[in-house]
Amino acid sequence: TGNYSLIVNSSDISNVEFAVYSITGKMIWNKQEALITGKNIFNIDLNNFDSGIYLLKIQTEKNKAVLKIIK
Repeated sequence: TGNYSLIVNSSDISNVEFAVYSITGKMIWNKQEALITGKNIFNIDLNNFDSGIYLLKIQTEKNKAVLKIIK
């Protein structure tokens, strides 16, 4: 399927930006959300995108991570 749940643990209140990129580097989806202290759960819906490999960038004021999604 194309629905993904993402759990982000935060030690403080801040903002987070999610961005999904195609394997060629084109941004195809992004969203900004507020984080609360503790466990935060976000849904990412990629059902409208073709099967393939995507990169998910997660960025807060203090940290950044990139994850590979295989759909």
